[in-house]
Amino acid sequence: MEPAFRKHKASESASVDVISRIPEDVVTNILDRLPIQYAIRTSTLSRNWRFKWTLLSLVVFDVFLYEYLQGLGGVNWYDGDNISKIFNLLKGSITKFDLYIPNGKVLAVTEIDDSVMLLSRKGIKEFKLTNMHEQPLTLSSKLFSCVKLERLTLWNCSLYPTPTFSGFPYLLHLCLYNAEYNFVFPPSAFCASDFNHISMGQLQLRVIDFHSFRCSENEI
Repeated sequence: MEPAFRKHKASESASVDVISRIPEDVVTNILDRLPIQYAIRTSTLSRNWRFKWTLLSLVVFDVFLYEYLQGLGGVNWYDGDNISKIFNLLKGSITKFDLYIPNGKVLAVTEIDDSVMLLSRKGIKEFKLTNMHEQPLTLSSKLFSCVKLERLTLWNCSLYPTPTFSGFPYLLHLCLYNAEYNFVFPPSAFCASDFNHISMGQLQLRVIDFHSFRCSENEI
């Protein structure tokens, strides 16, 4: 009779084989359902899973992650440099990016701009930036290169589109809170006398939410 421990070991090996054979799209779906800190921890599951977390397509640096790191005394890790490093390690498309900037925590605008530029090349569809500082965060025109955006949410930010910007053709959900939109050309992308008729390209927005929204014109 075969020893019981051998059967147990064979069963464990079979389980490991099943986990290692999960298709990448399924792995991405699993990882995207986890907070990013736990998704990265899956690298300890096995040798085959060491870099599986790089299949993430949703990158969320929200208030919950910040508070989690704060509880561990690791808020110094929460900076633009580490965010960029994670972006550069991710293999596929990044469809969602959620960034929370707490009051008292400074993220260099250049680091954010670099991340936005990388996101535009990775097909970003949902972008959310929450700035908790008193002063608005001025976003560069690189955001307007993310032409595949479907959802855009900005808290306490200033926007300066380029004259060539004609809108986000796929945008369905737009939320601007305490935001300022500055333009040096006729405001066809965000501003209009009747917000009920704002559209991006040929698609009518399904959700529009403006709170303390300021639209100002600068003369050329």
